[in-house]
Amino acid sequence: MKKALLAMLIGYISMVTIVSRAHGDEVNSCHLQLAGQVTVSTDRFLITDAVGRRLEITRDNQVLLNDSPIRIEAGDRQAVANYQEQVRTVIPVIVDIALDAVEIGVEAVSEVFLSLAGTEPPVKLTEAIAAIRAEINNQVSRDSQTSRLSGSSSEMLQTLDSVINDAKPTLITAIMGALITNLGQTVSAGEGSFEQRLSSFATRLENLGGELESRMEIKAARLEEKAQGLCTQMAALQTAESRMQQVLPELRSFDLVQTAPSISI
Repeated sequence: MKKALLAMLIGYISMVTIVSRAHGDEVNSCHLQLAGQVTVSTDRFLITDAVGRRLEITRDNQVLLNDSPIRIEAGDRQAVANYQEQVRTVIPVIVDIALDAVEIGVEAVSEVFLSLAGTEPPVKLTEAIAAIRAEINNQVSRDSQTSRLSGSSSEMLQTLDSVINDAKPTLITAIMGALITNLGQTVSAGEGSFEQRLSSFATRLENLGGELESRMEIKAARLEEKAQGLCTQMAALQTAESRMQQVLPELRSFDLVQTAPSISI
């Protein structure tokens, strides 16, 4: 029972778990990733590749490579417009999934600890959560006007997964400590026989897990709706990118969409 609750919490705090659940087998058949630093704002978006080259496309489809304008023939403007539309579709989805999934995990951990211990999480657990938030903030960010993705999307998942794995011992220790403390209080101060007190504690713990899972599942379902179509959206972005590179040869080596390395999630 305690192991089941811990497993659920670890699952919810892991963005990789949530995203992989949303994608299912589609992740392994997609093999696409975004590589580069991308900032999408209301009036333009900017892509910086691994060697520092900058591709900027304004809202009215002007294209600048390393701050120098590229001439676009009238018949080629639609290719640029299609590419811009796909970038503006995909980047916010990835950013939303990353940030929202981590917050689901953080909320789950905080709720359980508060319910079990009656206090806010201890400093070590707070620091572990802060490290996870800091890592994701290094990779992605958003506000009312801007979405930002830094680095390849597959590397982002792997890096965050590593940070989460580092935090798991602290998470487990904190939750187990709260469980033991709560159990001790229930057994010493509860009513009825020792067996009845243990049974009451077990029932309360199961109810807590069930209630938490129901609330988190509702929030996770919203992410799943976004994540399930992400592979198709990335494929559409790759097609739009290839078409733009055909009409603008200067951009043929500037690939935002790339084949992702095989990873197990």
